[in-house]
Amino acid sequence: AIKTYKAVFDYGKIGEGFCAFLLIALSSDEYSDPERIAKSLARHSEVESVDILAGDWELIVKTRARDQDEYYQFLKNVISKEKGIENTNSIISLKQVKTEFLQL
Repeated sequence: AIKTYKAVFDYGKIGEGFCAFLLIALSSDEYSDPERIAKSLARHSEVESVDILAGDWELIVKTRARDQDEYYQFLKNVISKEKGIENTNSIISLKQVKTEFLQL
């Protein structure tokens, strides 16, 4: 079933060319309800997607920013203040080859 139709952006041209994936481990008191933190993070404009995971990390967050400085501000002002996040690992995308079923 179709959920929505949307544009596929050239992110560099709209000032969101810096893409990072943020792996998040939750504290033991938040582990039983990962959806609370996932929904809280999803409200921020820098967040493109949030997935709940199985394995060593509880969440993966895909972010978009103008550059690494803007991403750093997101980490400092949002992620570091979110109660229940125990550990993070940033993975920086160097080049996107395929998105939304569209090969670039």
